[in-house]
Amino acid sequence: MAKNHLKGDVLDIGCGSTSEDIIRLLNSEQKYVGIDLNLNADQEKRLSKIHQNYEFYSLNLECENIPTNDKFDTILMLAFIEHLKDPSNMLKQCYNLLKENGKQIITTPTPFGNKVHSLLSIFGLTCKSAVEHHVHIYSYKTIKDLLQDFGFSIRQYKTFELGANQIICAEKRTRGE
Repeated sequence: MAKNHLKGDVLDIGCGSTSEDIIRLLNSEQKYVGIDLNLNADQEKRLSKIHQNYEFYSLNLECENIPTNDKFDTILMLAFIEHLKDPSNMLKQCYNLLKENGKQIITTPTPFGNKVHSLLSIFGLTCKSAVEHHVHIYSYKTIKDLLQDFGFSIRQYKTFELGANQIICAEKRTRGE
């Protein structure tokens, strides 16, 4: 779903196992920084060796800072924000790291999708631990309000997978919005 939004330099927050998929979509001129809480030292080293032009970090963005002063055209948070107790630190940093015409792309389950996922996990049809690690489930209104609190406006919004998930394309608010 995020493929059409990958423009310029990319910061991939919560990159996890999807970093390789995103990297395949980039061209050699694009900068890529991948951050995930669960990247162990071996994974970080392996990814850095395979993708020498890119950077990878294991960080807890609820309390740690992203170690770059670079600005990004695209900031990805794919299936990530719902796992945070408090996204404040991360969203403040995203605002400062996003270029003026940049886009922040977020995918997250809808309340409906989370209920379906929870129900299916009872029968072993989806991963129970993934549902258990969801801390906040955002409706359109709650994600819109959260992003507005940190200086972002939603420019595009769409549900997918029969309404179970949502993709949000946000950018820095201009004055007067």
